[in-house]
Amino acid sequence: MLVASIAVAYHFSSLTFTHVNRILIIYFLLLAHISVFFVLLAFWPAEPRRLIGPLGIFIAYSELIHWSLEGFYDVVLVAPITLVALLLKAKRNLAALVAYCASTFIHYRAFFFVPLAIYAAYSIARNGDWRRWRIPEIIAVGVAVLLGGASLYTFGLLWPWFSQVQITNPVRLAPSNPALMEFAVVILIVALFLLSARAWFDMVMLFWMSIIWIQTPYAWYWYMLVMLPWLTMEILDVEKPEAIPTVRSARLIYVIVVSVLVCNYAPVPNWLQLLFRP
Repeated sequence: MLVASIAVAYHFSSLTFTHVNRILIIYFLLLAHISVFFVLLAFWPAEPRRLIGPLGIFIAYSELIHWSLEGFYDVVLVAPITLVALLLKAKRNLAALVAYCASTFIHYRAFFFVPLAIYAAYSIARNGDWRRWRIPEIIAVGVAVLLGGASLYTFGLLWPWFSQVQITNPVRLAPSNPALMEFAVVILIVALFLLSARAWFDMVMLFWMSIIWIQTPYAWYWYMLVMLPWLTMEILDVEKPEAIPTVRSARLIYVIVVSVLVCNYAPVPNWLQLLFRP
């Protein structure tokens, strides 16, 4: 859906394959900067000024630009997931649920963030939001069901193929897997950070994302992009503002270690040298 208009233009016009690829890269760069806009929108107004926050944003920006230039559209996931967290923070639970379902329609790896949808649905039920719904809200629910249902249906159709792809995930659940043991240690360390900050929602996110990583048959370098929304998005349900840097640190540790251990990729901007090759 994201590139349908460009595909149509390529098919029915005189655009060459080279020109289309250049247009796509520029388009992906635009999407990456839209994601960065939402990241800054979430971060700058309210969070304590600590080094750890800007460091996470720097890593996110670097990787968004890098993989956009490589031609991967996965960068688009950061914006809607960040928006979901912003809407949840603002108590706009139904809007958050619709945004999440839209993100799953855009990219299957939004399923890494299922706890956001559960949080939104729980908040709607707990606060009794549904009692005040009128026609616009009912339409919004219909849109969410349509988008989410379409994503789940097509994912189910493709799952048999996904499960037959060659296993490349080093932390895949298997007997006597040393990488899996190392991954478990990392999860425990990050969980202790989050526990000390009483960041209960982030604890749920940590374990949910870890379960998906363990169950995923294969992992490639650019799969580290799926973790960037967690690195940069709004922090939910933390009681004390001074605990925010601890949560940011825990997220950063997890993202870096998973990127190296699972995706076999170090998130450092050494890709810049590619821009200066003759």
